[in-house]
Amino acid sequence: MSMSWKKALAGLAAAVVMCTGLAGCSPSPGTVAIVSGETITQGHVNSAVDTLRIITARTQGSESLATPQFVIRYEIFHLLFEQANAKLGLSITDDDRVTMLEQQYGTTGLAADLWNDPETVEAMKGILDFDIANSLISYGAVNTQEFLDALAAPSVKINPRYGGWDFNEMNLTSSTVLGGPMADATPFTVPL
Repeated sequence: MSMSWKKALAGLAAAVVMCTGLAGCSPSPGTVAIVSGETITQGHVNSAVDTLRIITARTQGSESLATPQFVIRYEIFHLLFEQANAKLGLSITDDDRVTMLEQQYGTTGLAADLWNDPETVEAMKGILDFDIANSLISYGAVNTQEFLDALAAPSVKINPRYGGWDFNEMNLTSSTVLGGPMADATPFTVPL
């Protein structure tokens, strides 16, 4: 009896070690993306999407924005934009974003609500950063290629549940594009 009890315990211990080892190779369920060391967490994305659902329910036709992909895309773009600005020596502040918000979207409505909510402000910064980037390029304030190169320079890693990051489209993809800047945007694993 004692021998089979020891075998069962040894088998259980081996199973625990095996599962622990495998868990260390799987993506962290709490991490959605890492942009040059900055982490976007699943908890934050969930909270932002919940808030988006409430905010967009008040604006007919905007309910489709309340998705994790929307939040992730614009939060990644915001982080990339901040790093590109630093690399190019540009200083874009929240005051600049407010000016763009007022010029592009007005002081009331969906965009203003997203800006004023702490759960959705980071995604809204990404939208405004996208608008600011277009303005900077349109007015010749920055060289288009230098700006695009600066945007593509940071490391972007996406949890495989969300696909990859396409630097050409500045969007999530369902598959990883081989070569070019996308080589840095590969799925990642986080040891537990």
